[in-house]
Amino acid sequence: MTEAFFEKLNNFYYRLLVPEKKIASEKSEYQQIDIVETKDGNKALILDGTIQLYTGDEFIYHEMVVHLPFIHHPNPEKVLVLGGGDGFLAREALKYNSLKEIVEFKCGLSLNFKKGCTECLKDFKGFSDEFART
Repeated sequence: MTEAFFEKLNNFYYRLLVPEKKIASEKSEYQQIDIVETKDGNKALILDGTIQLYTGDEFIYHEMVVHLPFIHHPNPEKVLVLGGGDGFLAREALKYNSLKEIVEFKCGLSLNFKKGCTECLKDFKGFSDEFART
């Protein structure tokens, strides 16, 4: 297991995640997928060695990506999510009562991996196949 994951977020902010335990690992058709628990008790989704999601701060990105465009639209009813296998964007979009449909185009995470890791991903609050409503 990798000793640490280092990520430069900008010229002034860096992140270092130190995994304490590997929860799951799979090589999909597209990438290496790892889920680790970090020393601070959070979980991280790592794709090809790059941090994709971290339960300690995922809301910062997902809230901004959804709420900024939604507050500028008079009546958002349909959303297209490209990727979004973790479900966080859909989770945020579903906070709007005007929303009638989410269309998601998934790629990357294999279905076998996702089904097998539902329990280990429960801290990833948006992680679900059950986020579409009519």
